[in-house]
Amino acid sequence: MPFSLNDSLRRIEKIRARELLEEIVASVLQELGFDVKVDRKMDAKGAQAKIEVDVWAEKRVGDSRFKIYVSCKNWNKDDDSRVVYEEFGRTSSLLDVPHLRILIVKSMNSQAKKMADANGFFVIELGEKATEFNRNEIRDLLYKRLSELFRGIAPPQLVSIAEKVRVISTELAGISSELKIVGGKVNVDSKHVWLYKNSHSCCKNYTDAVKTADDYCKRQI
Repeated sequence: MPFSLNDSLRRIEKIRARELLEEIVASVLQELGFDVKVDRKMDAKGAQAKIEVDVWAEKRVGDSRFKIYVSCKNWNKDDDSRVVYEEFGRTSSLLDVPHLRILIVKSMNSQAKKMADANGFFVIELGEKATEFNRNEIRDLLYKRLSELFRGIAPPQLVSIAEKVRVISTELAGISSELKIVGGKVNVDSKHVWLYKNSHSCCKNYTDAVKTADDYCKRQI
């Protein structure tokens, strides 16, 4: 029986919703340093037709590629075990096997989550369907969960380095703020930044260094 107009509209709405979530996921993975493809048609084992993957991400690790398969289920309803069965079949049929398989859903019942875990899927529950109205919140949630995931599987030494980089970045951002004179009479330029960097050699701490740079700037007014 042919689809009614309402059926067609519902299908279009599902496609748009899925594409929105795919776009958000792709942007988060790109920000985390991955090369990302959306709706990628990939080769299957045997004579099977190509399999369309919602989001496929890769990152070069030495001489190898770390590959991630992401399935986006942007539905209003809870996902059940059938979704896990389907996704397991799809990923098992891929010629290029992913190292990490992620299911992103609104919510999933406990039985399905156990099955997903047993079959090697990492499940992210959003708690609500992604829309244009909540896309920033969904994006922040996905970034938090994926960042936690990658930190969790990283060697302790790598986590320590990442934390040091974060601290340094915060301090550098503070440099720009501290070097600005109240009232905006003097802008931060390369000379002032150079002075700040070199003032460490003659100052006891960060505060003294900033004061040295500020004093210099005031003399230029």
